[in-house]
Amino acid sequence: PILTGKPFEDGGVKQDVERVCFSDWLLSMPVVGKSLSTVGEMCLVMAWVIIYRGVIAKRGRVLLYAMVPLAAVAQVFGWTALSNRSYFYTIFEKSILLLTIAFFIVACGVSYSSIRTNWLPLVRRAIVATLLFSLYLVAYDLPMYYFRWRDHRVTHEFSCETISMAWQEWATDIIWMTVYFTLASW
Repeated sequence: PILTGKPFEDGGVKQDVERVCFSDWLLSMPVVGKSLSTVGEMCLVMAWVIIYRGVIAKRGRVLLYAMVPLAAVAQVFGWTALSNRSYFYTIFEKSILLLTIAFFIVACGVSYSSIRTNWLPLVRRAIVATLLFSLYLVAYDLPMYYFRWRDHRVTHEFSCETISMAWQEWATDIIWMTVYFTLASW
């Protein structure tokens, strides 16, 4: 689902809370995109747990297994943001996602000395990738949603208030959408 949900959601590029859509079709509906996103993100976290549970030492598995309920709580905040049209909840969603990533990094760290050498390159890449994504969340994503929450405008939940391909509507979203819908999806 992460390989199908996220790229298809990309076809419906939108800013959920503000209801600004790149096009006017089914996948642009915020509720459809959020549904695809939820399934894709939960599948991604569950795949991490399945892949890494055999690699991570017992003392790190508790953190690894905690990632799934944390991701589920993050999704609840994401849906709350959508239904209440408030980026305030998106800030919590992204913060919990950051905590989920931290759990993964710590689980790898406490298990590092016991990881079999054939798994080390994969674990190293995963740690670097998650650290980079964490940096992105802290430096770009969370501040963007904070400022949007502060300057929020209310629109309707099940339709796109604005259909626009104008650069000024998308300029702040280009970076995260490019990373999220390309690199993170694959």
